[in-house]
Amino acid sequence: MDKIILSYCRVSTTEQSTDGAGLENQQYANNQAIERLQKLERYKRLDDIVEIGSAFKGNNLTSIIENAKAGTYPKGSMIVMFDQTRFSRTNFLDSANRMKELLDTGVNIHFSTSNETITSEKLVDFGGFVSMLAKAEAANKESKSRSDRTLTSYANKIAKGEIVAVGKLPNWIRKNYDTSGSKPRIVGFEIIPDRKEVLEAIFDKYINGEGATSITAWLNKNVEPWPEFDHKRKDKANRVWRESYVTKILVNPAAIGVDFP
Repeated sequence: MDKIILSYCRVSTTEQSTDGAGLENQQYANNQAIERLQKLERYKRLDDIVEIGSAFKGNNLTSIIENAKAGTYPKGSMIVMFDQTRFSRTNFLDSANRMKELLDTGVNIHFSTSNETITSEKLVDFGGFVSMLAKAEAANKESKSRSDRTLTSYANKIAKGEIVAVGKLPNWIRKNYDTSGSKPRIVGFEIIPDRKEVLEAIFDKYINGEGATSITAWLNKNVEPWPEFDHKRKDKANRVWRESYVTKILVNPAAIGVDFP
């Protein structure tokens, strides 16, 4: 079984993901590192993993660690990430433990900014482990500082009466920007007209007694799938409406609202 190599990137906001801020830099550095590593050893490259959300508050590496533990990634495989802040979470010991948890499976970690590869062997001696803890603590402090700066920025915008968008919007809503200044500013939101029609058709059919399977078949026959569906597929001709998505729409609070007592 071939050893694999993959690029892991994390950005804190949807804007960084869609507009390229932060994400493009990570992807460029990771791609450069992967090219260097593939010249030294034979790896099979897997699709990139890109996650949106603060690693300081969330658990962004669970799927990678679980795959490594399950043997999905052969020993000697490589996870390439921008720097150690990709691991940072609630405290530096937790960050170090999560890193050790991955390394203990025999999968290695490469930081593209420092061109440094971390292996389980490097943690055997006391000095190596202390060095990792020190770097984990520094990474955690940096993530905490970034999180605090973001919260302060949001608070400042709210105080000025500006619109603040946090998290990912439903894919039938888009932001409106004021581009008259030096930096685009969000001034509102709007429902995308053609997607509104699709949502209304889905619910009309559901109200009339059709199930998700029937609705999905109708969509695939009559409505062009939205471009973001299956964006990782190499064969774009396979982009289709999926029953799982239709089911999510029918129970999504963003579409049907939320009842409060």
